[in-house]
Amino acid sequence: MRIGLLLNHWPLLSILEPLIQKGWLVGLAAEEGKNELVTGFKLVSQQYQIPYIGLTKTNFANCLSKWLEQTKPDVVLVSTLAYKIPADLLQIPTYGFFNFHYGLLPNYRGPDTIFWPIRNQEACGGFTIHKMDADWDTGAIAHLQPVPIEVEDTHGLYLNKLAQMLPQAAIEFIDNLSAQGDKLPLVTQEPGIGKYWSKPSFEDLCIRWHEQSAREVHALVRASNPRYGGAVAFLRGVPLHILQVSLVEQTTQHTLQPGEIAVTSSEEGTVVCSQDGNLLRLDAVQTPEGLFTGNKLPTIFGIQVGEVLSIPERFQETLQKNEIKKKSHHSN
Repeated sequence: MRIGLLLNHWPLLSILEPLIQKGWLVGLAAEEGKNELVTGFKLVSQQYQIPYIGLTKTNFANCLSKWLEQTKPDVVLVSTLAYKIPADLLQIPTYGFFNFHYGLLPNYRGPDTIFWPIRNQEACGGFTIHKMDADWDTGAIAHLQPVPIEVEDTHGLYLNKLAQMLPQAAIEFIDNLSAQGDKLPLVTQEPGIGKYWSKPSFEDLCIRWHEQSAREVHALVRASNPRYGGAVAFLRGVPLHILQVSLVEQTTQHTLQPGEIAVTSSEEGTVVCSQDGNLLRLDAVQTPEGLFTGNKLPTIFGIQVGEVLSIPERFQETLQKNEIKKKSHHSN
C-alpha cells in the first residue's frame, strides 16, 4: 500500500511512524505557512527520503499533479485542506483521496463544523472519513464517529477531544482499505440531503440578547472559545469578547430587559439577564485593555447595575442586511 499524506493539522502526525515502519508512506504535502507542521514534514522528508511538497493557492493544482506523478500513491489521506482538489487529480490514486472531516456528514459540511454543533447545542458532534469528490464534503462515507459534546466543551476542548481519536481511526481505516481495496464499504451521500455551514461571520459571533436564551448564549460563548476570541457583546458601544460564562441558578425579583446587568460585585461578579429571563455570569472577558475576570469588571470599568449590553445602532443595519443575504442564499 502506497500512501500519501496531505495534512494541515497536527493530529494525524502520529501515524507517520507506523506508516514509515511498514514502508507505506511515499509522499508528504502541506499548505505553506503551517509553520510547525511544515517544519516537521521537512525533517521527516530529509530523514527518510520521502518526497515533500509545499502547496500554495497559486501553485496548488500544478504542484499537486507533479507530486502525484512523482509519488504514485494508491491513496491520499487529507485533513483540513483549504483548497478544492481538481476532479481529474482525484482520479489518479487507485483508491482516490480520503478526507478526515471534523463533523458528522451529511448534516455538517463546511470549514468549521466544530463551532456549529456546539453553538446549535447538539448532543453529539464527531468526525467522518469520506472519499473526496469534486464538491465540498459530499463524497461517499467510509466511517462516521459520533462523539458526545459535554456541557462545558469549548471549541478548543472539543477539537482536542476529536484530535486524540483520529490517529486510531486512521490506522483502522488504512488496515481496512489495505485488506479490502476497492471492495471497502462506502455509503453514498444522497443529493439534496445535508447542509453546508460557512465559517462563522461577525454577526454569527454577536450575542443577540433579545433573541437568545441563557443556554443559547452559553453555547455560543463555548463555540467561539478560543478560535474566534469569544462571543461578542457591546458595552457602551465598545465590543467585549466573552470567553466564558456560567449559568446562574438564582432568579431575580426584578423585571429586567435582555442584556441588562443584574449584579455587579466582587463576590458575585458581573451577571446579565438573557432573553428568557435567566441569568448568566460573565466569567472571562477580553477587552482592548486586557483579559479580565467578571468580578473585576465593575471595579476596572465602573460597570453599574442597570446598564445594558446591546448591539450599537451602527452595527444593527449591517447585521440585518447580512441576515437577509443569508436567508436569500439558503432559499436559492
